[in-house]
Amino acid sequence: MPFATDILTDPSVSASARQQALNRIYSDPGLPQSSTTSSFWTRRPHSFSNGAAKALPKETDIVIIGSGITGASVARTLLQSRASKPSSTSYPSVVMFEARTVCS
Repeated sequence: MPFATDILTDPSVSASARQQALNRIYSDPGLPQSSTTSSFWTRRPHSFSNGAAKALPKETDIVIIGSGITGASVARTLLQSRASKPSSTSYPSVVMFEARTVCS
C-alpha cells in the first residue's frame, strides 16, 4: 500500500482528509452486494450465466471461487490444458462457485 502510505504521511494532506481515507480503508466492503452494476461483457449473457448445477458433486479436484477475471482465467487455462492433451483420459473435475452470475 505505498500509495496509501504516501497520502497518509504527506503533510500537505489535511488531518480530516487523512481520517476519511483511514475510515474508508478500514470500512467493511459489504461484499457481495445485492445491487451491483452490470459489467459490459455480460450485457448479453450466455445461457449458462444464470445456470446452476442441479446437484453439487461430493468430491472435486479443483474449486474456483468467483467467476471474475481471475476465476474465468483459471477456468480458461484449465480448459486449454485439457484441449492440448486430447489423448489423456483423466481430467481434473472442476467446480466454480459464484455469489451472483458468471462474470459478475
